[in-house]
Amino acid sequence: DLKIVPQEKIHVIYHGYDDMIYRPVKKSVARKRLGLPQDAKIVLNIGTEDPMRRVSLILETMKEIQKSEPDAMLVRVGGSIQSGGYWQANEKLKGEVNLKQMKNIPEEEMPYIYSAADVFIAPQAYNEGFTYPPLEAMACGTPLMISNMKIFERWSMAIPSNPKDLSETILKILNNSALSQKMSKKSLQGAKHFSLEKEAQKTYEIYERASKQ
Repeated sequence: DLKIVPQEKIHVIYHGYDDMIYRPVKKSVARKRLGLPQDAKIVLNIGTEDPMRRVSLILETMKEIQKSEPDAMLVRVGGSIQSGGYWQANEKLKGEVNLKQMKNIPEEEMPYIYSAADVFIAPQAYNEGFTYPPLEAMACGTPLMISNMKIFERWSMAIPSNPKDLSETILKILNNSALSQKMSKKSLQGAKHFSLEKEAQKTYEIYERASKQ
């Protein structure tokens, strides 16, 4: 039989990140290590290419951005077995943007990728809850733009639902150093709420409380 668990017995523990790995790297150093152009405006997206990740929105947005920033670059990290199939619908768009795809990246290289970017975007089509890339981006001080991830919304900028509005919002970050620095500081502040120490401590407290009931 289905049993309803009382709300007071439900405890949410947020995952933490490894701050020995994920920390800011000087942008020029990160780009040199990755072979990325020093002066380009770089937008970063991480994940698979399934429809829920709204890859077509990202590509259309990059087309808009490149109208005023021809050297702007989209860096995508990740993929899946089905990636080829998902890309077929976007093959034309893919060839129209300045795109660098990266796969099978060792974890120790990821801080360089986050730090090399001017903004990290994650335009999920539904509420995905907790995922690591936005948190890791925040830990590296990368300005964050997300949709449908309420857990990170207070430290990020919301993503408009159409390419024109999204491109205009991203361009504001790319071309306004004061705004970019403000968002970078906000990311670093947000990351402090998700330490491995807090995750371990809260887990211990819950087990300790349960053992006394």
